[in-house]
Amino acid sequence: MKLSLTLTALAAAKTASAADITPLVAGDLNSTLSALDSSVLDFNFISFGNAYYLQEDCPGYPEYDRSDGVPCWQTKCGVDSPPDTCFTGTLACQHGDDECAGNAAETCVKHLKPDFKDYMSFAYCYEASFPPSASEVSACASAIGLTTDDIDGCVNDADLMSSLQQTEGYATAQAAIPGTPTVILNGESMSSTRLMLRQVCKSFATLNPSADTPAGCSSSDAKQLRGSAASSSVL
Repeated sequence: MKLSLTLTALAAAKTASAADITPLVAGDLNSTLSALDSSVLDFNFISFGNAYYLQEDCPGYPEYDRSDGVPCWQTKCGVDSPPDTCFTGTLACQHGDDECAGNAAETCVKHLKPDFKDYMSFAYCYEASFPPSASEVSACASAIGLTTDDIDGCVNDADLMSSLQQTEGYATAQAAIPGTPTVILNGESMSSTRLMLRQVCKSFATLNPSADTPAGCSSSDAKQLRGSAASSSVL
């Protein structure tokens, strides 16, 4: 049985608090995704952050409201059959137009290059000096076999972009995340992302007690984790 691992957008990396997220993105998350492949891990990066579609019946309208507007939208729109107004109209991002543009670019790259090792490589590169220059975006795209024209073609396709953003938005609303980044392992928010690879390997061992140890999990760690799996929670 594969594990489900979801990362909500790297909004913090686009602000002055980038130092708070760097250990996760460049360290534990990167090492986990580098060590494991899609046969073990069903990974999804949702590049939506604390954005939401402004709602007339939510606090703060018509302005962005992080404290009350976002949770109102999550409650209203994270249901099985959300109202039609939930994912139409103005999409507002916590940190303004630059963040919205970055989210759109990363969402398009995921659409164009669905292998998580590809699109996360772009995300790491893109976020490294946010907002990136045109030449930096070109270099990030080229590293995974894309061009800026490929990305722009997706971003500027109104129907496609709307569909992709609605999908990301609905996933974000359903998760009811408290903020970004949030990492969700098998449906549960990780209380700590320290030693993420070890936690993921432990979860795999718990779900697949008879399976071979994944190549990315050290045999010594796997033995230790299997031994504690019955009495210890992953998260």
